[in-house]
Amino acid sequence: MKKWINICLILLTTGTLQATSSISGPTGLVTIPTAEALRYKEFNIGYDYILDEENPDKDTWVYKLNIGTFQNIELGVVGGSDPTEGMFLNIKYYLTSGEERFPLQLAIGAQNLSSKDSSNIYMMSSKKIRQDIGIHFGFKAIFSDDDILPVLMGGTDFMFNEHIKVITDVNSDGEEYIWNSGIELFLTDTLAAKTTIIDLFSARDIDRTYSIGLSYNKFL
Repeated sequence: MKKWINICLILLTTGTLQATSSISGPTGLVTIPTAEALRYKEFNIGYDYILDEENPDKDTWVYKLNIGTFQNIELGVVGGSDPTEGMFLNIKYYLTSGEERFPLQLAIGAQNLSSKDSSNIYMMSSKKIRQDIGIHFGFKAIFSDDDILPVLMGGTDFMFNEHIKVITDVNSDGEEYIWNSGIELFLTDTLAAKTTIIDLFSARDIDRTYSIGLSYNKFL
């Protein structure tokens, strides 16, 4: 664990604001999507390494690619060692209400399309309550072989300064609600690093995990 802390400290000494992907793929916080999305012709490539401190042989990795397209749609794929079924498609349709400085944003989307047991659809709302604080709330329906499980999702983000964002969210696997927290470090106009703690309060009967990743944003 010490080596990961050292890496984070190095990243903190370098380094502006961009849309980054959640571990699950779409633009979002730690594990949940938000109603924020990539703009037209903007794309994002991300990679996360997920560390199980107690069982290094259970470490996983995931890659993500998202792009903003016509008609307020963000399309993306996610793959890696987790999810184990292969590469899945994510899609998000988003709207902005009004022309005020901090409008309410709404999105509906689907994650892990073609997965046998982890596909879900979601609806999210996002709102800046001031320039440096955003709140996000919504729900998703998880599709399994024999059931549909509705769960709530929510989170916040806080810009500590122009280079550091603190993010927190709560998500569910259909059985337990899981709290997650992390820090995004905006190193340049196109490159960001993220480190997170997944299952902060150990709600599941598995070890708490950590992730560290990079995200690259650019316009085509």
